[in-house]
Amino acid sequence: MGGSSTNTVTLDDRDPRIVYSAGWGLNASSTALDGTLHKAQAQGLSASLTFEGISVTVVGCVGETALYGTATATYAVDGAGYDATNNNDLASSFSVLSCNVTLFASPTLPFGQHTLEVTMDSAALNTLWIDYFQYDSANVSVPIQSSQYVVSAYLLDIVSCRNFTNEVCAAQWLRLGVHHPPRRPLLMGALLPVHQHPFLLRL
Repeated sequence: MGGSSTNTVTLDDRDPRIVYSAGWGLNASSTALDGTLHKAQAQGLSASLTFEGISVTVVGCVGETALYGTATATYAVDGAGYDATNNNDLASSFSVLSCNVTLFASPTLPFGQHTLEVTMDSAALNTLWIDYFQYDSANVSVPIQSSQYVVSAYLLDIVSCRNFTNEVCAAQWLRLGVHHPPRRPLLMGALLPVHQHPFLLRL
């Protein structure tokens, strides 16, 4: 039988992989991850993240909802919009600025590269506070009938190492004990002999 593992990657709001439109602010906060929050206070401000994985979550803070209402945003993955209004965290009322609130959690997506776009669309006086993004990557190994080969998805950090010509990639292979990887380009799901496979899950 095959196996799979999930690796959760956390990106602080200041991570350069997150692209903000002009107009976002940056605030210090002792309760936020790494001490900062990005804030949107105008409709149309957006933030995007491109990632490789199977799901993505946006975590932030919510201010005093009784006075200011709840700031809302639209969330789209690869252009497809998702409803965040049924989020249990956002259904709560907050009397003070509260952090570690899940603003959006995507459904499970096909493994691969995806782009999440967050757009402020609320006319409420409340601020959209973003603390961090998380996405789940997956490494899956599935054996086929021959005991000499497996089908695998590569770990993300060397997914682009498709041959032995790149020195950095070569060093990655060597650290994994693979001295003679196949010379032909490797695609996601390529066949590798068991003794050469760097991420074979022992079954």
